[in-house]
Amino acid sequence: MKKKFTIKSPYPLKQEGEIRTIKNFEAQELGGSPSGMFMIPMGIYNRLSDAKDEFNQRQMQQQQVKLNKEGFDSMEDKIQSYKIDAPVPKKKSKEPRKTTKGKGRNFRTTKEGAGMTEKGVKEYRRKNPGSKLKTAVTGKVKPGSKAAKRRKSFCARSKGWTGERGKAARRRWKC
Repeated sequence: MKKKFTIKSPYPLKQEGEIRTIKNFEAQELGGSPSGMFMIPMGIYNRLSDAKDEFNQRQMQQQQVKLNKEGFDSMEDKIQSYKIDAPVPKKKSKEPRKTTKGKGRNFRTTKEGAGMTEKGVKEYRRKNPGSKLKTAVTGKVKPGSKAAKRRKSFCARSKGWTGERGKAARRRWKC
């Protein structure tokens, strides 16, 4: 049985003065409340749905702004960028190529003691201004000199290196 009353509202009512139970609406619209738990006048329901529409519009606008910042025109463009067939753009690294063979090599092989070559260090410093990267301390050094302190520091830092290249580098540094 439906009760009648009048509501003066700036929002248009679905039917003036009609009260409906929540069974008449989708439970999701009202936050997933159990059906038949309470009754809502249609004017209030209309205000809730208008506010929800405004909220959804604001969310869509915010999502579009976010997409534009990421460089996409629409959500479809963003989805297209995730497809497996799409080529993945490679980022240019500031580090030199990790080659151990050929003319442009920047790293030593494990037999040679691993680590960077002098040419590799120079290339790295050129690409990273302000870098203090230096080559390995391999020769004989005076105790307490800067080179001796660098060697001691490297040896302490690399104590746990168990890989093939790590062991080779430690041999080269005379750890």
